[in-house]
Amino acid sequence: MEIQAHGKQSSIKNKELVQKRRIQIVKAAAKLFSKKGYHRTSVKEIAKDSGLSIGSLYDYIKNKEDILYFFYEQYVNELEKRIKKETKGAKNPLQELQMALGAYMDTADLFQDYVLFLYQESKYMKKRDLINIFKLELFTNDIFIDIIKRGNKGYFKVKDPFLAGVFISLLTCGWALKRWNLKDYRLNDYKSYLIDFFLHGVHSA
Repeated sequence: MEIQAHGKQSSIKNKELVQKRRIQIVKAAAKLFSKKGYHRTSVKEIAKDSGLSIGSLYDYIKNKEDILYFFYEQYVNELEKRIKKETKGAKNPLQELQMALGAYMDTADLFQDYVLFLYQESKYMKKRDLINIFKLELFTNDIFIDIIKRGNKGYFKVKDPFLAGVFISLLTCGWALKRWNLKDYRLNDYKSYLIDFFLHGVHSA
């Protein structure tokens, strides 16, 4: 089930078209924000680079701040898809956790510019949107909390599954947030160490 934007109504009734256009807008905005910064990028420039007229753009967003929310929404939707796909053949919670961690890392790498940008620019977001982003983040944490809770029956020894889920989120995003300090490491190095760290940290044997 895809996460949908809370309160982000569009005048367009075709939900698939709305999602497609919003992804189109987010991609154009990401390139512009990385070059010019959030504040120096105009909505007019975003419309032009996304191939839409300014009028059409406002059919899918209300303002520039909405785009920040859609950044995170797109990231969480992709994360959910990848984790579900990778863990589909898991034989037990231990294997499922390993697969889910790998999928999370691959998604964090794919969206690393988005993750870094969101952490830097979230202070400009409206309180309502921040609350909704917190809800999306809780959903992400819940994926791992659920795996760990099920795995606590014979596979893991985790006293606080909630904190374990939070730690996974933080350390995975560290690939994007601390990349200036990880120049000598490849994605596979970081991913292997992270998976090994958690598996040895929670395995009951």
